[in-house]
Amino acid sequence: MHEAEPAVRDGDDTPNLGNEDDDPATAAAALAGLPGMTPVRLARLLDGFEPSMAWHALAAGAHPGDFERRFESAAWATDVTRVADTYVQAGVSVLLRDRVGYPARLVGDGGQPPVLFARGDVSCVDRRPSVAIVGTRSATHYGRSMAAEIAGDLSGAGVIVVSGLAKGIDGAAHTGVVRRHDRAAEPIAVVGTGLDVPYPRSQSILWTEVSEHGAVVSEQPLEIGRASCRERV
Repeated sequence: MHEAEPAVRDGDDTPNLGNEDDDPATAAAALAGLPGMTPVRLARLLDGFEPSMAWHALAAGAHPGDFERRFESAAWATDVTRVADTYVQAGVSVLLRDRVGYPARLVGDGGQPPVLFARGDVSCVDRRPSVAIVGTRSATHYGRSMAAEIAGDLSGAGVIVVSGLAKGIDGAAHTGVVRRHDRAAEPIAVVGTGLDVPYPRSQSILWTEVSEHGAVVSEQPLEIGRASCRERV
């Protein structure tokens, strides 16, 4: 890790992005992590702007998408070098719309998120067919057993199972996939919190297993525990 630089250089009135000055993924992660940021607001700030340009404009109080200057002071106070280090240490990738690594299946969708966060290899979703399995959190034993069996069989047939890692049907489906030793497709989970905030906590081990065998994906940056809309992903 390198030592963080001060937020403002001597004699300069522009914010400093440190060694990540031209890294769009770091700037996007910093934008997403600002207090009060939402996926809708983030999409507005990145509309017509590269992430680094959006960051500089926001911190300068000159971004047309933030005419109330809601995020200006928070941007000034953010150590972007620390943001970059945090994502590296967490093993979380920042995926930008219209760039390599972003799921091609989402490109062209009117609701595609401008930024996604992933732990694991999300590229598998573009190589195989997929099926979403979701359901009630208060499932019966029979319901959980059937979800696990169906998901395991789909994985064995080369179909990616997408679910949300919630208790009940969602978790049972992914358990069926990771327990299938002859699986031919990876599990993909789409969650509503930051990837360092497993929810519910009782699913933490399953989160890790899914990310090791496939990928866990979120619209939320690290350290965010609130739930977000995830159905569109």
